Amino acid sequence: RQDPAHPASLSRPTITGLLREKLGFDGVVVSDDMQMRAVTDHYGLETTLELAVNAGADILLFGNNLDYDPDIAKKAIALLSDMVADGRIRRERIAKSYERIMRLKKKGEKLQFE
Repeated sequence: RQDPAHPASLSRPTITGLLREKLGFDGVVVSDDMQMRAVTDHYGLETTLELAVNAGADILLFGNNLDYDPDIAKKAIALLSDMVADGRIRRERIAKSYERIMRLKKKGEKLQFE
C-alpha cells in the first residue's frame, strides 16, 4: 500500500506520487465517494476536500446517499473557495484540474464528430 495513513482518494503519495509521477498519468483523476464511511468515519468534510484536492484528485464525487444533504454541492464549493482564498489549496492546483477536465471534454467532443 502506497500510503497507510489515507485512502487512495485522499493520498498525495498515491495520486501524485505513484499515479502521476511514477506511472506518468496526466489524465483526469476522479475520486471515490467523498461521503463513503471509510472517509467520513475518520475525516470531516473540510479535511476530506482539502486532502483530496491537494492529493491530486480532479473531480470529487459525492454519492450523497448515506446521509443525504441537499446542499452538499454548495457546501463543498464554499469550503473549496475558502481554502483557495486562505492558501490551503493553491490556485494553480485548481487550474491544473481545470486544464485536464477541459482537455478530456475536447477529446470527447472530437470523438462525437468523427
